[in-house]
Amino acid sequence: MKDKTEQFHPLLNKIRKVMDGPLVRSEKLKTICELLWDGVTHYDWVGFYIVDKSKRDLVLGSFVGERTEHVRIALGKAICG
Repeated sequence: MKDKTEQFHPLLNKIRKVMDGPLVRSEKLKTICELLWDGVTHYDWVGFYIVDKSKRDLVLGSFVGERTEHVRIALGKAICG
């Protein structure tokens, strides 16, 4: 059985290409979520939280997986904040 971290190696170049490509930020983040969802077998949810400096919290951006009630998380709160 492969080590879990070995699943990331083939994804690195794909993610770099996405980051260097012409897509806008939201499309890049969605594509990266999809790559990680498809390529890492032990992930059941992949997403990005974006910092909202004006409200001092994290706002759920692109994600793949089940919906979550955690669409805003105050900075300094919970695991992510």
